[in-house]
Amino acid sequence: MIKHIVLFNVKSENKDKNKIKIVKELESLSVKIKELVFLEIGTNFSERKSAYDIILLSHFKTITDLDSYKNHPEHIKVVQKIMPYIEKSAVCDYEIN
Repeated sequence: MIKHIVLFNVKSENKDKNKIKIVKELESLSVKIKELVFLEIGTNFSERKSAYDIILLSHFKTITDLDSYKNHPEHIKVVQKIMPYIEKSAVCDYEIN
């Protein structure tokens, strides 16, 4: 099983409104990409300075499936839609047995 985690910090202008938009866009991927086994999106409630605003947690059967997801036209569309609202992001991909 491959796990793909992305953390997002949203720009401060219209932050709450834009977080809702981003979550909606990310959630739409679950029905559009067959390689996606599991998708969970969460918004942070911690007030720590090191905290990110949004997390995407997804699972794939293989690294090839993860690569297909990354290059899927629907994923690319969502990335293009949300990037104007993103201040920074962090990614971690790993495999579990």
